[in-house]
Amino acid sequence: MKRFLILMGASFAGFFIFVLLHNAFYGLTIITSHITVLSRLMEGFHVASFIIAIFICPVGFVAGAVGSVVLFVRRDKTMSWINDKVEEFRRVPNPYFSLHVTAKALCGVGVGVLLSTWLPVWTGWIFIVVALVISIPSARIVLRK
Repeated sequence: MKRFLILMGASFAGFFIFVLLHNAFYGLTIITSHITVLSRLMEGFHVASFIIAIFICPVGFVAGAVGSVVLFVRRDKTMSWINDKVEEFRRVPNPYFSLHVTAKALCGVGVGVLLSTWLPVWTGWIFIVVALVISIPSARIVLRK
């Protein structure tokens, strides 16, 4: 599990490092535009660091996260920890449960509004609808008697 956590952390840090390198090499490409060989070399570096930041680092992060979760669950064969947490959530008093659900709903709406101001208006609503559809199975499992 330690290796997966290291992979996840390195990918997370690597994303920001390679984004900064991409910008630095792009700036050097502009500065050295009058020297053809050096300009092409810097352009190659800025493209390579862009590809690593956008495609390689997220894959490494997801692989590290999934590997860590799988090993954590496999370590606890009965998954009693997860069952205990679900039972605790079921025993939450009604006012606190209502508050929890309201907070989740407000968070979803807030994220939707935030995304809709950055993206076209309909895209924010798609995220909200997808979030609600995704939450239906887990809500049925948690709320089932």
